[in-house]
Amino acid sequence: MDLFFIYLAKSCLIVGLFWGCFMLFLRRETFFNSHRLFLGLGILLAIVFPLVKLKKTILIATPDPSAFALTAMDVSAITTPSFNWWALALWVYGIGVTLLLLRLAIQLLSLRRVIQQGEHRKEGGFTLVHSKAKTAPFSFFNYIVFNPELHTAADLDAIIAHEKIHSKQLHSIDVLWLHAACIFQWMNPLIWSYKKAVIQNLEYIADDGVVSNLSCKKEYQYILVRENIAQNSFAITNPFFNSLIKKRIVMINKTKSNKHYAWKYASILPLLTIFLLTLNTEVVAQTKTSEVETNITITKVTIEINKDTSDEQLKRDAAFVKKQKGIDLKFKGIKRNSKGEITAISSSYKSTSGNSGNYKVSKTEPITAFVFSVALDKNGKGDRIGYYTKNTDEETTDIDASENTYLKGATINIDGSKEKPLYIVDGKEQRADFDVLTLDVNFIESINVFKGESAKKRYGNKGKNGVIEITTKKE
Repeated sequence: MDLFFIYLAKSCLIVGLFWGCFMLFLRRETFFNSHRLFLGLGILLAIVFPLVKLKKTILIATPDPSAFALTAMDVSAITTPSFNWWALALWVYGIGVTLLLLRLAIQLLSLRRVIQQGEHRKEGGFTLVHSKAKTAPFSFFNYIVFNPELHTAADLDAIIAHEKIHSKQLHSIDVLWLHAACIFQWMNPLIWSYKKAVIQNLEYIADDGVVSNLSCKKEYQYILVRENIAQNSFAITNPFFNSLIKKRIVMINKTKSNKHYAWKYASILPLLTIFLLTLNTEVVAQTKTSEVETNITITKVTIEINKDTSDEQLKRDAAFVKKQKGIDLKFKGIKRNSKGEITAISSSYKSTSGNSGNYKVSKTEPITAFVFSVALDKNGKGDRIGYYTKNTDEETTDIDASENTYLKGATINIDGSKEKPLYIVDGKEQRADFDVLTLDVNFIESINVFKGESAKKRYGNKGKNGVIEITTKKE
């Protein structure tokens, strides 16, 4: 709930930035169509910009648990607020939105009734509506409504020309868009001034379009003054007469602004940049440990196939070798006895360097376990690839035959040292004869490798050959 109000506050701030730039730098200029785009963009960005997130990643050192001390706390001193102020704020906001929506609905229904009750006459792409209501002339999309009894024929020509410009340029969309923004931000006082500035600018656009086709500007100004009488109008339309007559006359007579002043529109850019960098930047913290390396090189991979190996395991083994070493390992011609034990199998491999080989066995009794092995040289390249049977090769004495264990046969070295490092598993120091190959990689959460002074600082002389900390998954 509070996230919504944060979004709403940011949206109001964007409206304030555009309104401030317009009032300070642009409102006296005669770039009316550019003003329309600028103010419309302000409403659009007020909706979108608060949703944009910039991520900034910072590295922080891993805290030393020993640096923290537990402090006794009086639990009775902690109280839970009994009243939800966010809920109250949401209710107040919702009531305001609901009332304004009802008001807009009533205005639309009243407008529809006036248009339906009038006499319609098509003229080009417009529908001229002769109304008997005492209302000021206005346009709503392609409808132009006026009471011909309240105006002279000459005045009506100028009035209709004015409203046709509103209709052609779809100014009704701007007005409805502003009404929606006012409903969404009804508590923001600047949005109402923003709406007034937009409507005023739309009148400037229509006035400029009319006087550009007249030989005498004064006659049009006389119409504005002569017809500026109190008449009813709809807030969601483009009325010809309004309280901005004086400003409209001033703008009609104002000298056109120099195009070089268009740079003023760029005044909003630094403000939007500051908004993004200060309010919409999400800081993501990542822990770091000095002199810690977590990259472990698997210098040897061994895959054992015995009589009980399942077809699914063979597929996983082949996929693992392909992913880790780029070797295409295949198994086919598999036969099993009534107990499900393998009696015949054919295997082949092909490496990226072009090395290839195969192993094939077919018996009536279960097969003897055999191993596919990939050993890497000091440069990390394939040094020895091939098959051997477990019963005849001494190298198989350290192989862990458990299924789904891809750490089996792996050798972990620190800086190329042949000395065995100190192993710490889940915070417990392991014995000198500890064999890391007995761990199933699927149950390892993380591995940290310490070397040099960092290892000695943590574990004293025991860490002279490096330290490997292994954390297993709790579940």
